[in-house]
Amino acid sequence: MKTFIGNMPPGRRLRILIIPGLFPFPPVNGGKICIYSFIEYLRFKHEIHLYLPLRNDSEIALVEEYRKIWPEVAFHTVQLFASARRHSALSALFAIRNQAKIFFNYLETAFSAKKVQNYDKPPGWCENIEVTVPFAPFPEQFVAKLTEILKKFAFDIVQIEYTSAINLVNVIPPGPKKIFVEIESRRSVLKDYGRINRSNQEFIDYVVKNTKDLEHAFMKNYDALFTLNDLDCKELKNAFPGINVFNSPFPVMDSQIIKNDVFDAPIKLLFLGGESHYPNYDALIWFVTEIMPLVQNNERLKLYVTGSWQKETIRYIRHLNGNVIFTGFLGDLTDVFKGSISIVPIRIGGGGLRAKIIYSMAAGSPVITTPLAIKGFNCENKKDLIVADTKEEFAGAINELLCDLHLSGKLIKNGKKLIVNQYGQGYLAEKRDSFYQIICNSLRR
Repeated sequence: MKTFIGNMPPGRRLRILIIPGLFPFPPVNGGKICIYSFIEYLRFKHEIHLYLPLRNDSEIALVEEYRKIWPEVAFHTVQLFASARRHSALSALFAIRNQAKIFFNYLETAFSAKKVQNYDKPPGWCENIEVTVPFAPFPEQFVAKLTEILKKFAFDIVQIEYTSAINLVNVIPPGPKKIFVEIESRRSVLKDYGRINRSNQEFIDYVVKNTKDLEHAFMKNYDALFTLNDLDCKELKNAFPGINVFNSPFPVMDSQIIKNDVFDAPIKLLFLGGESHYPNYDALIWFVTEIMPLVQNNERLKLYVTGSWQKETIRYIRHLNGNVIFTGFLGDLTDVFKGSISIVPIRIGGGGLRAKIIYSMAAGSPVITTPLAIKGFNCENKKDLIVADTKEEFAGAINELLCDLHLSGKLIKNGKKLIVNQYGQGYLAEKRDSFYQIICNSLRR
């Protein structure tokens, strides 16, 4: 095992309460994987407690399932809705309704979404960013349950993840060390969104600065901050010189790393990610409308899109290009990765780490990405993946990989090596554990 912080002695067992800002089951996207992957490994080393609000019957069922998968973890929940589980068909309808409500609430609160009924603009097209503040108080019932948990257990650490939960620091009493995990920087998301969609730079700067000031106002109340890449870490170290800031990226789970070096020649394109994360929506629209038409033989090349997407969006994109295939949620991505080139045409950042990049590399799919999507990611262009800054470069990179099997093979081999060496589950989980020991021993880096 690698030594992470000098010659620290073996760490003591800690009691840790984790409060995620999103429901972590199943681990199907970057935010959920970030939460899930560390608990998956560290539950055997520490006494992990997980506090989750339940907003629909599907989440109740998932918690019951994961109580069995993770018997070492103490689950605490609070139900924030009236259950409809008395009838299975009614339960399914309520689950569908609640999932739709979550998506529309996201668009309305983050971007004031404007729907249209024609093909002039896509169904999720947004024009306003005035409503940007994700810092509203949690429901009284949620806070009361959290207070009860904090009184009952003497925690060494209370760890809050994701910007939507950042204000819960004001509920935590003196005693436990308070850690915030910045999975995504909302200020960065808004800055990139405004750069692409608005011309009023003064207004964009005003909205971004407001959001940054609010994020930083809450961060200063924490004992330590975790980021997912080096650049985010440096930014927060400069902003908070009196607080421990650690770069602690999430890992690829061991089960997701291919076990052999055999690869299939690329014959299709693959986009990982659902519509509820707006940067995915923007990326897919940009790719289909501006990049895919520039790709050679695009009339025969298939693009597979995973995750959940609205029916209106699917109809709109298939109207633009009939070769786009929406797979829906896939529990196992093994088959869809085979013979694929993974595209990451992200134009709206938010910092953090792209699960779609590291998981594609782990699965043996060569990656083409924008520079924005790999900020702070330790990789080399044309060695581990291909970086494309414009639509012409992106289309050219696809053409090159489809024709050059040697280049595809090199990217697959090097990409897998990078993941094994730098993003393995055991390595990064032990690294995070070493940070816990520093925080709880009140040491400075």
